[in-house]
Amino acid sequence: MRLLITGITGFVGSHMTELALARGAEVFGSMRWRSKTENIDHLRHRITLVECDLRDLSSVRNLLEIAAPTDVVHLAAQSFVAASWKAPAETLTTNILSQVNLLEAMRDLKIAPRFLAMIIDDTAESITISCFNPVRREVARLAISALVADGRIHPTRIEEVVRKAEKEVEETVREAGQKALFEVGGRYRRNV
Repeated sequence: MRLLITGITGFVGSHMTELALARGAEVFGSMRWRSKTENIDHLRHRITLVECDLRDLSSVRNLLEIAAPTDVVHLAAQSFVAASWKAPAETLTTNILSQVNLLEAMRDLKIAPRFLAMIIDDTAESITISCFNPVRREVARLAISALVADGRIHPTRIEEVVRKAEKEVEETVREAGQKALFEVGGRYRRNV
């Protein structure tokens, strides 16, 4: 797996990096020229950092060409609350343009890595999950709910809970499919 993490220098990005490296991924990260790197300094020899302004499409294209990712976790954003209140238009523009540029560059380069954009806010008891695949989104929702309720959040426990959530979603989808077939039952005839 070639994983690109935007926002790799942040708190969540650094922990995502540790988890990905532990699972054998080749990790690439985007960073701004002024990014503080203390969260990932201990990992720098194991990852590839690429200077990139996600607000600039040509810079994003260069990042994707270098990383050639199979997976992208988009964490980069202007997330400092005080700054967002002081400059709301700039915050909105930065956060939206960064994601649009990633998606546009992937389309232009004709690459289709799995893409996960995470929206993390400090609203009490609220986690927003954003994913284009509804099955993966439901797995994430179930897993995060179980982990938060349990309180034991570490890599081995996360993997265990995700596997359980995947099985639960698979069973729910299978049951829904069987129910739909049963309801159609008398109206459906197979042409042979």
